[in-house]
Amino acid sequence: MTAGEAPDTPLENGEALTIYTEISGVSYGIYDKQNPYGLYGEIVIEIQKQIGDETEIKIVPWARAYEDCLQNCNVILFPMNRTPEREDLFLWVGPLMDVRYSLYAENE
Repeated sequence: MTAGEAPDTPLENGEALTIYTEISGVSYGIYDKQNPYGLYGEIVIEIQKQIGDETEIKIVPWARAYEDCLQNCNVILFPMNRTPEREDLFLWVGPLMDVRYSLYAENE
């Protein structure tokens, strides 16, 4: 398989794929218990369409999905912040969005 070419199955080895997301109040990824929607879910679903994948996106607590990603192969979790501590733990596909966090305090 060459770069940019979709495999015959979602995974080259043909093993099952697991896709996780969480219920979130973030405006870019709001999910109900049945269907992911919002920007993140739409991006992942569009990628699935392009590669012919019909794997169900499972909505579970983030910590549970993260642990499964650490313990097993062929597991996708979105969204996940890319941090230096996680850099070598995963094969990164994104980004879905570039986010910078800041902390502000009021000076009285």
